[in-house]
Amino acid sequence: KKKQNIKKRQQMAIKLAKTFAGAPNVERGRTASLTTDPEGKKMVYPSGNVIVIRDIENPEDILLYTDHTCKARAAQFSPSGYFVASTDEQGHLRIWGLNDDLTLKKEVQLVTQGGRDIAWTGDSKRVMYVGKGAKVFGAAIFLETGTQVGSISNHSEEGLSVACRPERPYKVITTSEDFTTVQYKGPPYKFEKTIEGHTKYVNQVRYAPDGSVFVTVSSDKTIRVCDGKEGTFIREMKGHKGTIYSVAFSPDSKKIVTSSADKTCKIWNVETGEELATMAFEKTVENMQLAAQWFANGPASLALSGDITFFDENNTEKPTRVISGHNELPSSIAHKGDQLFTCSKDGVLVWDAEKGATRIHGKGHENNHVTSVGVTSSDLVTVGLDGQVIFTPLDRLTFDKADPRVSIKGESNSVVVTNKDVVYVSTNRAVYVIVNKQIVQEFDSCGFEPTQITVNSDGNRIAIAGHRRIVHVYGIGDDHQIQKEATKLEEHLKQITAVAFSPDGSKLATGDKDREINVWDVANGSTIATSLSFHSASVDNISWLDNDHFVSSGQDAKIILWKHDSKFPIHKVEETHYLQNSFMTVFGEGKIASVGADNALKIWSVDTEKP
Repeated sequence: KKKQNIKKRQQMAIKLAKTFAGAPNVERGRTASLTTDPEGKKMVYPSGNVIVIRDIENPEDILLYTDHTCKARAAQFSPSGYFVASTDEQGHLRIWGLNDDLTLKKEVQLVTQGGRDIAWTGDSKRVMYVGKGAKVFGAAIFLETGTQVGSISNHSEEGLSVACRPERPYKVITTSEDFTTVQYKGPPYKFEKTIEGHTKYVNQVRYAPDGSVFVTVSSDKTIRVCDGKEGTFIREMKGHKGTIYSVAFSPDSKKIVTSSADKTCKIWNVETGEELATMAFEKTVENMQLAAQWFANGPASLALSGDITFFDENNTEKPTRVISGHNELPSSIAHKGDQLFTCSKDGVLVWDAEKGATRIHGKGHENNHVTSVGVTSSDLVTVGLDGQVIFTPLDRLTFDKADPRVSIKGESNSVVVTNKDVVYVSTNRAVYVIVNKQIVQEFDSCGFEPTQITVNSDGNRIAIAGHRRIVHVYGIGDDHQIQKEATKLEEHLKQITAVAFSPDGSKLATGDKDREINVWDVANGSTIATSLSFHSASVDNISWLDNDHFVSSGQDAKIILWKHDSKFPIHKVEETHYLQNSFMTVFGEGKIASVGADNALKIWSVDTEKP
């Protein structure tokens, strides 16, 4: 019998089915990083601490580089396509190979903050980056040795952008918050001259692929074109009504695309200065355009929302495609069938498990900060840091001022929707019961701060966990209100961080900060299994596959599959996300969705094959 149980455990395995990467890092009032490989077929950008490389035609073809220890700032392919250079906010420059192990070639820290932009020489032998240090605002290094072959010291404020002429002579151009553009010659790179003309921050500089000219864009709303060798001024272009953050050349060097705070992208003829086309976005703050890029299949722009919009230069009436994702740690996940919903400080996304995410726009929560999501039969339920619970119709999925909403007190940490569309919202002050989009009970009789809740499938029991080591199980009346008498489940030694009823409501699984999981018989309050301790950090999520099996995840970035009455896991997957999983849910037919500190959403299958 023991051998049969072992065989059964081995026949179940969690396998990664699909990864949807996070969105690029963005900061209001700053140029963002969105660059391409030499062929224009892949994009690379920072998302949180992670560098994301993804295929343009197949965005699910993804590579994640996770070795930065703080927020990443910029990334750039080498012209050879063999290396990527990336920077972070502490000024580290890391150069790593695109082999299976993403082997680190060199790491330097020649500025102490920033690392806002990167450029390579055309022969892929030297790398420049800019930021801010004690006496310098950037540096150039030789790839093979890591030795410095020039410093950026002729600015008086933080360096914002750098570009290198792609062919000899390898001139380097830098821009800064001091309103100037500086030209260097080399290698080794030495100051050649200061180029003036802009009257505000010079946000970005880019060389044409053929090296004939370079272009600078500025907060003064102008575009300046200069000769690629001598740096002499050629022409100025005007047309944007706000700060211009970014510019990119077409592959043939004849056109540029610019992205602006005025919520537009524009296509320009570099030789004549003529404005050729405008891609206009809705006039909302989240549609400020912070980065431009020209891929092999056409121009694209990155918005403050994190959305990457692709468009046809010959038809700018509507986008050809929009890629969405989170660039902040997701704080909740819910599902309806195969449709998934996630939220974070950057808003709410609805996911098609095959195609990816769509952002929910409109006038919703203040600052778009949503802490929890749930789904009824007809509405998406979102809870914001603004203390509002909003019901948005699933057949519209656009926030509207007219959406029904109620106000709650405290910071939300959990939302549960029952089969009868009753909504339970827990905050650090109370548990709210919402029926027909109206609050019918504010349950603050726990005697502790609720941290997690779960309701059984019959809707007649609710388990509430708090900062203490006890789970309180309350009855729920026919009016859906929580009754005051509770059964106390006491076995944990640390704060309880996860609770989940089995589908039939007969069992309850609980996890704590001390890595342990207990499984309870709800009818009599006894334990079925205790001290399941195969996690190495706090257990933050538990979700049941069926009445016998559940999965757990937590801050150790593991997903573990359990049988409810066994002390040993059936299968575990390590390093599922960078640093940690933030939330996880079981959905559809034996599928798991997880989100984590890499801002990615991953879909997992539970297969019956041997791991």
